[in-house]
Amino acid sequence: MSSAKILSVLLIFICSSILAQDLIVRKGGENIYCKIIKQDSTATYYKKPGSDLILEIKQSQISKVFISPISNSSVEDSISNEIFIIRFFSGYANSLGAFASKNLNDKNGGLANNGFVINPSVILKLSDNFGVGLSYLYQSHHFNDATIRNYYTNSNPGYTYLTTSTPWKIRGFFAGMHFNFPLKRIEGLYLYLDVAGGVPKYISPQLMISERSNNSNFALTQFSDTTKSPTLFTGLGFEYKLKGSFKLNLSANYLMGKPSFSFHIKTSTGFSGYDSYTQPVKALNIQGGISFLVYKKRKSGKKRT
Repeated sequence: MSSAKILSVLLIFICSSILAQDLIVRKGGENIYCKIIKQDSTATYYKKPGSDLILEIKQSQISKVFISPISNSSVEDSISNEIFIIRFFSGYANSLGAFASKNLNDKNGGLANNGFVINPSVILKLSDNFGVGLSYLYQSHHFNDATIRNYYTNSNPGYTYLTTSTPWKIRGFFAGMHFNFPLKRIEGLYLYLDVAGGVPKYISPQLMISERSNNSNFALTQFSDTTKSPTLFTGLGFEYKLKGSFKLNLSANYLMGKPSFSFHIKTSTGFSGYDSYTQPVKALNIQGGISFLVYKKRKSGKKRT
């Protein structure tokens, strides 16, 4: 066999070997010839020729992906992207502004201490960086009835007052938009923004004041009231993708509403009446939790760019 024929055979063999491989082009120009096993919204998984070890490269490091037309790669049936995110959050609810005021001369003072929040949600992803979501909020703030007890005790020396109360509560559904952006310096870390609104229920505290000194048996009850109010609920946070279908989340969420209440007041002396007021409510919640990702498989075609 002539040297020309040998070179031709070798050239055909080399070309066939290259064409039978998939190609990943890194940002920066490096080529990786391989067999692609799987792709999702965050990474591509592949094997190098002659190896059974599955390697991973983040999507943020990839410029282009080419699937060989004569490859036996099954990536066409295993590419998937996020379609739903199911999140379970809870955390610390910090009351702000007039809602947190302990000044009894402040007509908008809510006497709300810090509390806790529970906030599960579901997000439908419409693209890699945008989705729409539905969440449920349960938030509770202890009512600082000690401020009222101290006021009456200091204003009436020789009398002993007892106070008990139920907490402020906020609960209901919110709908809105979800945006997330990968942070290139740390693989798997994303910055996200949630903007939502709703008309949740606000439940005011029930306050009971009693005086048991000097043979008196006076008691006053301010009953709880439940109302609804348009409310803004926004959040800015970080999410970190773990292996598999989970993410860890940490966020700061701002809640703002202005419910109006009409409450019943009744005393042990027979007085019964009603009063009303509007309570500005603001809170900053520090929430953490875990997200579960639901993927939908899709066909990629033979060429990915």
